[in-house]
Amino acid sequence: MSSSMNRQDRRDFLKRFAGTLAGGSALSLFPQLRLMESALAADGPDAVTGGSYRALVCVYLSGGCDAFNWLIPSDATRFAVYNASRGGPYTGTNGPLGIAQSALLPLNINGLSGGQSYGLHPACADWTSVDRNGAQTTMPGLQSLTNQGKVAWVVNVGTLITPVTKATFNNPAVAKPPQLYSHNDQTNIWFQGRSTNNFRYGWGGQIADLLAAGNGTIGATGLTLPMGISYTGANRFQVGVSSIPYQISSCGNPNGGNVVAGAVVGQNFANCSGATRMSNFRACATSGLNANEQALCNLLAAPQPHLMSSEHATMMSRSTNLAAQLDLAVAGITSPSLMSTPFRALADNQIVAGVNDTADGDNQLAQQLAMVARMIKVRA
Repeated sequence: MSSSMNRQDRRDFLKRFAGTLAGGSALSLFPQLRLMESALAADGPDAVTGGSYRALVCVYLSGGCDAFNWLIPSDATRFAVYNASRGGPYTGTNGPLGIAQSALLPLNINGLSGGQSYGLHPACADWTSVDRNGAQTTMPGLQSLTNQGKVAWVVNVGTLITPVTKATFNNPAVAKPPQLYSHNDQTNIWFQGRSTNNFRYGWGGQIADLLAAGNGTIGATGLTLPMGISYTGANRFQVGVSSIPYQISSCGNPNGGNVVAGAVVGQNFANCSGATRMSNFRACATSGLNANEQALCNLLAAPQPHLMSSEHATMMSRSTNLAAQLDLAVAGITSPSLMSTPFRALADNQIVAGVNDTADGDNQLAQQLAMVARMIKVRA
């Protein structure tokens, strides 16, 4: 998703938004979204259509993060509490789960109270990526990015409404999110930004609703690419009242991980736009359609007697037309530099002593982020 608004209003929104999260409850998120709408309205149409491009990239870890072993208090007093709660430093056996104080990566964080400090898990250090051609790329870890002022940490974020202890968990008088120990329910709460069971929309989709006026068309086609793009299938987070997420693929591991001479990606990736389409069917706006294609286009364009069939025909037409435009956009970028991104694991498929312990050519997260980079590249 992208937009531009008055810089000060944007900062105010982000400060208050971050304050809402840091306060310990994601469930008070939705009232804050109106701050964005107010900022846009106060600045007029140019607040949306003017300014530089911005993309919001969300990576959802699906519950696979032990946050207390990621960003760790490193000052003596609070580290002692952390260390005791973890049973001491990890020893490679069942039992202690902590990280040794000497192993923490120091951070420079502004605004901390006197005497307080934090460190990161050792895995957050800088690292080196090596592709099958042996080309090496030095990658900054979260420690370097934080110390450069490029990463902000928002802590104590969760779905809890009020602090809950083991003793008060079974007390019905203590307010708790619905189905607190259900992973699926808590995922939906994160996506919805509210505790209403089975709410239809996600907060990403509703932000897209508010910013939709700044979303332009693709060339002279009149088509508008949805503000929300998903690389991992359907999700509730990106669904808005009027915003519909557009799903594309990450194109998988290109060319079996083999690089193409003079490029940094496999040939299969270079020929893949990520758009999902019907086999052997071109967009209805394409010239020279064969009889089968024309018959389906006529069917899609015909008046539909029911709301469901009408909506299905509309989505089918929009999907095929967008797929054709994405193919053209990606084909128009011929420079190998298109994919000179940090996500070199796309072509990384061999063990290199001292760098990577396993062949990781099927790194799906890297593939998805590479497609994110490509879509940003062809955004115009």
